Amino acid sequence: MKDKHVILYFTGTHNSLMAADIIGEAIEKQGLGECRKLALSQFNTKEMLDAETLGIVCPVYFWGLPNLVRETVKKLQIKTGTYIYGVITMGSSAGNALPELKRLLDGKGNTLSYGAAVKCPDNYSTVMGMQKTDKHEKILQEAKEALKGIGADICQKTSNSIPKFHKMTEMLFSSYRRSLAKQDKKFYVEENCNGCGICVKNCPVANIRMEDGKPEWQHNCEFCVACISYCPKFAIEIKRKTKGKPRYQNPFS
Repeated sequence: MKDKHVILYFTGTHNSLMAADIIGEAIEKQGLGECRKLALSQFNTKEMLDAETLGIVCPVYFWGLPNLVRETVKKLQIKTGTYIYGVITMGSSAGNALPELKRLLDGKGNTLSYGAAVKCPDNYSTVMGMQKTDKHEKILQEAKEALKGIGADICQKTSNSIPKFHKMTEMLFSSYRRSLAKQDKKFYVEENCNGCGICVKNCPVANIRMEDGKPEWQHNCEFCVACISYCPKFAIEIKRKTKGKPRYQNPFS
């Protein structure tokens, strides 16, 4: 795969898609060439990534990388000398996401030259009723400004120091992240589901199938809550925890 600039992203409720869009726009506005943006789940890892710059953009999930991101990065074939950067969208803390990404790339003989984390509205806290939606607009405006600065850094191929990997944090959260695939067993569908299939369309890992007009989860879940957040009927719930709670969708992506 020969492209001058590539961004591989993973997104649930589109905070990371917004980040990829803003960074890609910054690259193109600087006249550096076209920036190709691809969902990580759609990228053919058998292809050699022959690009001048490569961005990996994703949220932090439970203090680490989403499982799909971790497993895909392990398989990537990246040309030596590529300027690689990572951008993490987060609710409160980036945790081990950037140092974990650095570790994965180091193990492949590549280098994470630049890393940044951007605070965005927390979709999980929102659907659980823990983050008030009236805070979202301010958080998003600040995120957009921060991303413009990050985009400027990337255009200049800036290098920075990546935080150290916290082993204790990884010990605390890694087992839970491994269990996420089957957390969708907690999801259920209310009677007002109209079988529109929007949940299927928005699942970034193709974990949902329609059976008899209703969604069925396949236990390969990332717990991104996109299905819950994008359901126009508010028909998808996590046990009783999300009932009557607000939903979150990034409005800029």
